Amino acid sequence: MGDLALDKLTEVVKGRNADGIILDHTEPQDARVRYLLEQDMPFVTFGRTELFTEHAYFDIDNEFAAHQGTASLIAVGKRRIALIDGDRRYMFVRQRRRGYEAALREAGLKVDEVLIRHINVDADLARTVAAELARAGADGFVCVNELAFLGARAGARAALGENFGSVGFSMRAGTNLADYIGTPAHSCYYSRFEAGWNLADLLLKRIADEPVSRCQRIVRTQLRVTGKQQA
Repeated sequence: MGDLALDKLTEVVKGRNADGIILDHTEPQDARVRYLLEQDMPFVTFGRTELFTEHAYFDIDNEFAAHQGTASLIAVGKRRIALIDGDRRYMFVRQRRRGYEAALREAGLKVDEVLIRHINVDADLARTVAAELARAGADGFVCVNELAFLGARAGARAALGENFGSVGFSMRAGTNLADYIGTPAHSCYYSRFEAGWNLADLLLKRIADEPVSRCQRIVRTQLRVTGKQQA
């Protein structure tokens, strides 16, 4: 059950409508997680929290993925790299921003707040934002997912026209979408299928009363580069 509101979650728990629950879009002090801990309901989160009480989770190392994607663009000569990501209330967004900023600093590049946009991830909004950033001199885009990438690609193309080929893109990807797009792309890849399998596996373990300490996994993305990137 993704991004489940607390009132709906309460209905599920009180009605015992499920043997276990999967939550995503975790927040640092996630009220849903606190509630499930209090109810002793088997659950696993797609993402971590900052709660003192341990709980089961599966997570992609978002800080590593954003660092990986940013560094890969720096390696092909990009210097004004924009970040298009989600709402900062979510743990994965905070983690990704840390990775992005770290990669810039390690390369001796300034973190420019003008090039950072946190949005409700939507292709049309990403397109609008990317066009603004491209006109402001962005030569690379680190995108939170495929949807943001598609929007950013369209926005940069509309803003730059024939100079569009000089722009670099990286994205956190769970699919092989980049294989079907003419634009060069740096994908920080971890299979959505594998993510789903891990979440289900951990939830079944918690339902079977496996200790929480054995139901926590973090995985890293693999960098895949498609197409030829201009410096």
